[in-house]
Amino acid sequence: MSIVHHLNRKSLPIFLVALSIASLILLSSTGGTYAAPTGANFDHIVTIAMENQKYADVLGDGTPAGCPSGTAPFLCGMLPLGSTIPNYHSYCIGSNDPACTGAGTLGNPPCSAACYTAITSGATYTSTDGLGKGSISATNIFDSLSSAGLSWTEFCESNCPRGPDHSPCQQYADTANSSNCITLSGALIGNSQVLGSTSNYVWITPTDGHNMHDNTVSSGDSWLKSFLVGSGSIASPASGSLLSSALFTNPSFHTLLWIWWDEYDPSPNIQYGSMISKGFISTSNNWDEYSQLRMIENNWELPTLSYDAQTPIMTDILGTGGPQTLSASFTYTPTSPVIGAVVAFTGSAAGGTAPYSYSWSFGDGTSATGASATHAFSNTGTYPVTVTVTDSNSSTSTSTQQVTVSNSITTITYLYIGLIAGGAISVGVFLAKYHSRNRRPAAELRSAG
Repeated sequence: MSIVHHLNRKSLPIFLVALSIASLILLSSTGGTYAAPTGANFDHIVTIAMENQKYADVLGDGTPAGCPSGTAPFLCGMLPLGSTIPNYHSYCIGSNDPACTGAGTLGNPPCSAACYTAITSGATYTSTDGLGKGSISATNIFDSLSSAGLSWTEFCESNCPRGPDHSPCQQYADTANSSNCITLSGALIGNSQVLGSTSNYVWITPTDGHNMHDNTVSSGDSWLKSFLVGSGSIASPASGSLLSSALFTNPSFHTLLWIWWDEYDPSPNIQYGSMISKGFISTSNNWDEYSQLRMIENNWELPTLSYDAQTPIMTDILGTGGPQTLSASFTYTPTSPVIGAVVAFTGSAAGGTAPYSYSWSFGDGTSATGASATHAFSNTGTYPVTVTVTDSNSSTSTSTQQVTVSNSITTITYLYIGLIAGGAISVGVFLAKYHSRNRRPAAELRSAG
């Protein structure tokens, strides 16, 4: 018998009402819970906001060889492990934002506080240095993340002395007082809140004494090393450093680290993570704050917010494979060299990261450098000729071929000469005998006459 048959007429309505209430409670407790999007390329992103430096002063030309390792050794050491965009612009590239016309275009003067606005809302909303807390009423990336079920946290160091100028979440009316918009009372390095965060989107604002605003490139580079790896390295970060935290060590996370500078055109930048093409140097001239925001939106299928909708999606830096493996090869002419003859060698490289350098070993104790080289062998024999190619990341690849060197006159040449000489001698002997035989009858005829 069902439970309803045990209930009398008076208790049945009460039972049904109770059942309905329980159902509503169950639905309300589960209906709002859904899985957040995992992300097409990354599921977490950490942005460290640096300040007021030109690209060349921090990263040179973007290659390890062209990077000023004397002043930024840590950042230069990150280049082979991550990617960079030497032509990363201020917020005005490819946009119809009115702020991008006239004064203020491409960092003249630099965008400053507006850079922080642009990269988190897709517009500038006339923001300038000294803007008030919560003074911008606009939908922003923090809203988009929350609506999609993704978490976000901002950490601003040492009481956030620059306030909304350098703290994007403090700029917006709906996030300025959020518990996710955290002002730290002390330093970022070793902070337990920072190290314990597993938010999908993490924004980190150092003080002007650490972010290269008021300190040198060398000092800022040293601070970044201490914050990111401590006394360790990228490959083995020390305990208490950011790269040793769960965000970067949890095997189920795919975290993108973006070291970002505001202002200047171009401005420095480095991207690091398993989804980044290692050693990649972007040749794009279209990337800016809006395209970076668009990349984040595209990753999680978030809606665009404003002028970010007009920019192309940044994709070239993303790719798990990185550059192809470096390989070396070479050709030489003539292919059958002889003693004393000049042999021309031409090297080539594929994969790796340009530019390349070439060194040669000719197998006889001599060497040369350059993509093309010449050499003359002084003795016969078979020589192992090797070219070594080194790319801009100091990766190397070698190629070896056995080059056989012969005498200038080969055996077969001697045979030809012998046959010709022998034939000539035989003809000469024949003609001599022929003339000798015919000389006697001729003399006898003259004598008879």
